[in-house]
Amino acid sequence: MRLLGVKINFDYNSETRVFATLLHHRRGRYDASVIYNCWEGSSQGVERFEDFAEAETWRIDTGWRPNPEGKRSLVGKAVSTARIHASLPKLLKRVAEFDPDVIYSCQQKYDCLVASYLAEKLKRPQIIHLHYVPGPWLGQQAMEQLKKVEHVVTVSDFIRHLAIRHGVHRDHVSTVRNVMPIFPPVAEAKRLEIRAALEIPADAMVIGNVGRLTAGKGHADTINAFAKISKAFPDAHLVIVGGGDLETSLQAQAAALKLKERIHFTGVRSDVPELLGSFDIFIHPTRMDPAPLAVLEACSSGLPVLAYEEGGVCEFIENGRTGLLTPPESVDGLARSMVALLKAPEQAKLMGQASRERVATRFRPEDVGIEFADLLERALP
Repeated sequence: MRLLGVKINFDYNSETRVFATLLHHRRGRYDASVIYNCWEGSSQGVERFEDFAEAETWRIDTGWRPNPEGKRSLVGKAVSTARIHASLPKLLKRVAEFDPDVIYSCQQKYDCLVASYLAEKLKRPQIIHLHYVPGPWLGQQAMEQLKKVEHVVTVSDFIRHLAIRHGVHRDHVSTVRNVMPIFPPVAEAKRLEIRAALEIPADAMVIGNVGRLTAGKGHADTINAFAKISKAFPDAHLVIVGGGDLETSLQAQAAALKLKERIHFTGVRSDVPELLGSFDIFIHPTRMDPAPLAVLEACSSGLPVLAYEEGGVCEFIENGRTGLLTPPESVDGLARSMVALLKAPEQAKLMGQASRERVATRFRPEDVGIEFADLLERALP
């Protein structure tokens, strides 16, 4: 069996990481080649993908470029679409020589556009990996293709149920959950080094968050909840890792609450596993989150997780055993969860251990590699 993957949008993002994991653990069940949009100066992502996925990669410049300023203008969208359409005949010729049995992409607009064109021209089954909440924000073509393709793979049962609600036939959609390897323990010396660099005392209780500083990620709620408990726990600190368009406003929020000395913004970091090893508690109160890799990373690091009881996170966290879940938008609930674990650090450690054990047994990368290979075989006519 031969799989053709299509990777146009962005670089080594979460969708790409998940796909690379599936390929890495395919155990020889199928051959894979991946069209990877790449241009001069953009090879770092494709090199990471190649190293881990262990699949043949076709580095092809389709003309698509990311917009460094965020939202793309109508003219920019038209230019990207025109460039990609112009590259399709050349792509089709090469793909026809490979003669894939199935064509795969995520739900991103241009990935889906190219994969759908190739699948239609070659009369091959198509699979779309749905990482996001379905809706008009995915684009009309992607939403229509979700209903037409041979199979849709979702990253959580939460997304699977939403896909069915949006018209995908229940027999044509399966969940293959996001997974995570276990992170090795961080040495005490490294933990102390990270805390010292952030000007956090060695014996402080640290609540941490990792993620893009964008709407829906719950950072403002996290800061407000921390403010509610800050006087009762003067030795507690909050660390927020990541960058995004809300960074300035969140820093201003921390300053207005007179917590600049205890709320630390690190910006984007490449040493997330080490940073997680310096935390005591992880907080991730996102809304409608499909299947957050950040939560799995925290669990893999042995941290208890505080989150809203909504979305795919509920499939990762056992309330009261591996973390604490609270009703969505309840800042008071988040604050109570913080208090519960700050008052009982030993209980927090036990929850973290249980969290790590659950990832090690139920979210193993090697298992989803087999699940995905089985699904591919079922998708074939």
